Amino acid sequence: MWHFAYKSILEEIVRRRRNNWSWVRMKAHRQLVKRYKEAWLNKQTETNLGEEDKVILKKAEEELDVFNLNVARQLADIEIVRRGLTRLKDQPHRRLSWVQTWLGGAEQKKSLVDTVKSNLKEAMIAKEKAKLFEAIDYQENAPPTNYPKHFIENVVRAQLNSLMIIIDDALSMNLFSFTAKLQQRPSAKAINIETAIKSVAMSDHCGHPVLTMMDESTQLLTLYVDVDPLGRESTNYDLLVKLNIEPTILKYHAIVISSLVDTFTPPQTVKLNRFVELHISEGFEDYLGG
Repeated sequence: MWHFAYKSILEEIVRRRRNNWSWVRMKAHRQLVKRYKEAWLNKQTETNLGEEDKVILKKAEEELDVFNLNVARQLADIEIVRRGLTRLKDQPHRRLSWVQTWLGGAEQKKSLVDTVKSNLKEAMIAKEKAKLFEAIDYQENAPPTNYPKHFIENVVRAQLNSLMIIIDDALSMNLFSFTAKLQQRPSAKAINIETAIKSVAMSDHCGHPVLTMMDESTQLLTLYVDVDPLGRESTNYDLLVKLNIEPTILKYHAIVISSLVDTFTPPQTVKLNRFVELHISEGFEDYLGG
């Protein structure tokens, strides 16, 4: 009795969990499903089934579960339609149609058969697709369920050590240590975003500070976004957004503001050209209207 219990736990729990993520086992499983699909296709369309296909059918139906067998059969049915093959159960009707075509009205009936066949093929693709989705309990645009909700599928990290923006004869701004991190858990439709900026310094063209931090030992800006977090029962929220900005000192500098206005103000020649173009276009419209 103890040997049976030991073997049951070893085979059904320990080794099964270890083999679930074995590349050798996954590859063999996928190959068996593909071979079973082809063998099932041959069984549905060929009168004399080969010995190799019979062996594959027997082996797959002994090793695969009902879910994989059902999926493989549905894929084989779709492949039959795509290849334009005829199932064994439909072949007698095909012979009768061929005899009628041979007796008379060949060209007209052939055209009609081709039209019906083409329309049926298009309809069957959508029908078989719907049957497949129903068989495997699949919904389009649904989150994947093959991973647990705490599984993180995608992680994106970005880091910018320093960035300097200089406007001639106006000011310069330095941004230090920008970091961003994004985590995605598709099974739960969850996203986690963390962003931080260490410090920002701004000064005029003479080097006088315009924007400074009161405490340079802390992060200037931190942003935290958490959508559908883990342990929702304890957190009591579905969406969390945290934005923290440390105190900063911004000095009003009239010369800097005037320089910025002058920098971004277009020259008079640009305004004049624009005015001339507008005047010409209005005169041309008046001429056409007259």
